Amino acid sequence: MGWYLDKEFKNPFFINEPIIEDTTLYAKWYTYSIDYQVRYDDNDSTSGTAPRTSYFESGDIFKLPGPGNLVKDGFTFAGWSYSGIVYQQGDSFRMPSKSIHFVAEWEKIPDYTVLFLVDENQYSSAKVESGKLVEVPAAPTKDGYKFTHWSLEGTEYDFTSAVMSDLELVAEWEKLADPVIDTKNNGGSNQPNWFYTAIAIICIIVAILAYLLYKNKI
Repeated sequence: MGWYLDKEFKNPFFINEPIIEDTTLYAKWYTYSIDYQVRYDDNDSTSGTAPRTSYFESGDIFKLPGPGNLVKDGFTFAGWSYSGIVYQQGDSFRMPSKSIHFVAEWEKIPDYTVLFLVDENQYSSAKVESGKLVEVPAAPTKDGYKFTHWSLEGTEYDFTSAVMSDLELVAEWEKLADPVIDTKNNGGSNQPNWFYTAIAIICIIVAILAYLLYKNKI
């Protein structure tokens, strides 16, 4: 950088030298780079840290980073937005002649409804985030039946499966055996044994009285 007496920049011109003839001076320029800043905005993340600020010269091409450890509850990372365009991890970007910043884009994770039905009536329901598991509700009860499991379209539902859509789970039952009535002593009647004993005694007494009456008449 400075002034030279030749185009090859081999003979520098010193400002304190006297000029004694017509002189042509050649400027030599020093080339230096200007680095521009690239910042990343986490856009209200729940936890984690946005990628660190980086620096590039105008015209440099760099690749967009991923979210790192950024987390936003109920959302998934959808990319970095700049000037109305959303860039994905690994996309190439050419640095402009100015500092820029990218903003994290978040996409809401959908919630699904799981209905639990007992005899076509709603027993309970649950809201489940997509990809999560639904909790098993308390077992229902039904007179004369034993609850066995919850089914989805006729197949026992696997509660270790992630919920990816709205579901209707139906209670399945096993019929209990009818109670057995002891017919050994009373021929199947619901009357207690003492009732028949009393009848027998009365019959005996009546028979004895009838015999005595008949005998006295003779």
